[in-house]
Amino acid sequence: MKLLLIDASPKAEKSVSRLLLKDFVSFVPHGVETRSIKLNSPENSYGEFIDKLNWCESAVLAFPVYIDSVPSHILKVMCRICDEQPLTESKKIYCLVNCGFYEGIQCRTALEIVRNWCSRSGLSYMGGIGFGGGGGFAPFRDVPPGKGPKESLGKALNDMSACAACKTGFEDIFISLGIPKEIYKSEGEAGWRRAADKNGLSEADLSRKI
Repeated sequence: MKLLLIDASPKAEKSVSRLLLKDFVSFVPHGVETRSIKLNSPENSYGEFIDKLNWCESAVLAFPVYIDSVPSHILKVMCRICDEQPLTESKKIYCLVNCGFYEGIQCRTALEIVRNWCSRSGLSYMGGIGFGGGGGFAPFRDVPPGKGPKESLGKALNDMSACAACKTGFEDIFISLGIPKEIYKSEGEAGWRRAADKNGLSEADLSRKI
């Protein structure tokens, strides 16, 4: 089975999407051939992206939520595929979406957009993971998936990899980073205060009306 891993984060590197795909790969069964592509990077043209989509049988699309939706560069690619219908056959699409909100359910609209795009493009939407707490994920990059704060994530990734290997579908899964919401919120606020101080602003400036 041929599986394409699509890192569609606007960030060039060190993105949560890339870290999530790295954890996902650790669950991919032996015998599944994988290739990766960075969508929207200078070295990857639209033509190369379509070539790799035509190579695979299934694909995992990973991206962050932007205003409850998909990032604009992905939307452009989706629209172009709808208009041109360049794929030689239907592909099975799995999604791995993260957001800065603590609740993974905040990814629901973005997953619905991908589901509708698949329907318009002749693709098969097979299910997705909505992962909340992405803003606090990087410090746990070296924690094995399935352990500690990544316990729920590991289970969800394992379930999705098993379905991808068998080309079967599953109901969307919504999970959060395994730390208390209060700690996630306080650490996020501390981060904003550190960024303000670094840029010569006071804490009061963060609540200043514009």
